[in-house]
Amino acid sequence: MPPKPPKPPKPPKPPKSTTTTFEHAYPAITRWVDAYGWIEIGRDDYSRSLVRALDSGGLVWESDTTYLSLDDALQALEDALARLLREQFGEDGRAT
Repeated sequence: MPPKPPKPPKPPKPPKSTTTTFEHAYPAITRWVDAYGWIEIGRDDYSRSLVRALDSGGLVWESDTTYLSLDDALQALEDALARLLREQFGEDGRAT
């Protein structure tokens, strides 16, 4: 009886994800959207800002016109909402 051929090697395991979730990267934005209002991204006919935070009363914060990246614009929103959540609601800005 001929010898059995060797088993093929197991495929390598995929690397562990190093991707950061949106909730982890932007906890104040996540908290805002979960509890208080919504955000808009993109230009429209009513504003020259790139990113906006709104609630039922209207515009709460709007970004500058341009940023080097969308991530920079979102970081500006994150900083503004963290400050607002702390000052207006006594929260630390983390999603619950």
